Amino acid sequence: MIRPNLVRAAIGVALFAASASVAVAPAHASSPAVTQTQATMVGTFSFAGLPAGGGGPHTPLVPSHQPMNKTLHHTAASQVPTVAGTPLSGGTGGATGFNGIDVVQQTNAGTGSYSGTQLDVTPPDQGLCVGHGDVVEGVNLALRVYSASGTPLTAAVPYNQFLNLAPEQVTNPDGTFTFGPFLSDPKCYYDPDTGRWFMTILAIALDPATGAFGNTAQQYVAVTATSDPTGTWNIYTFATTDDGTAGTPSDAGCPCFGDQPLIGADA
Repeated sequence: MIRPNLVRAAIGVALFAASASVAVAPAHASSPAVTQTQATMVGTFSFAGLPAGGGGPHTPLVPSHQPMNKTLHHTAASQVPTVAGTPLSGGTGGATGFNGIDVVQQTNAGTGSYSGTQLDVTPPDQGLCVGHGDVVEGVNLALRVYSASGTPLTAAVPYNQFLNLAPEQVTNPDGTFTFGPFLSDPKCYYDPDTGRWFMTILAIALDPATGAFGNTAQQYVAVTATSDPTGTWNIYTFATTDDGTAGTPSDAGCPCFGDQPLIGADA
């Protein structure tokens, strides 16, 4: 039942806010057709009522096992080369910025059953979008809303909590772990025509007891109900396994997952 060597299949996602339909590029370049699939609404999330600071501090969890993909190798910090910093330009050019989500905020994100369940994960995959005077940022497995000046408008929230999924990794009383799905590659887009915010992230099933990769994959799409990103988001999902299950096409070499899905829109 467990198949850790899922094929990485790149997909592109074009969102249509009015119908919530999704155009999905083929998982394999040899297939010339672009298919249409209907995303299913699976719930909602609201920042309302969450404490501004999120959950209390805890010792960041370290993944309890090495990556299942044998082609991935960890590098010791002593082996990483250092490069001298070089300014991009001689002047400020009027550019300004602020500190976004850091590793401490990510690992301490979460309330209720999600408190103390976040892993210390790298590298910092980011999804960032700006519009309507606000900034929405997702880094790895947490997201947060800021004003354009950098003032946090919400707590940092785990993506697992945002999507109403099982927590990333729960430590049981007997010292064992219970794993939620594997999430990765957040993307964010603000659409000025509809005044809506879109957030996407991929998901791969994990065995809850062992953390081994399963054989099903999905793409989650979150869309704000209004132009306010601190309010309610509607959560949609569609399958990307492409092995003939859940209405997906049957492609050779699958089950697959949507590696680094992209998000965009036109007029």
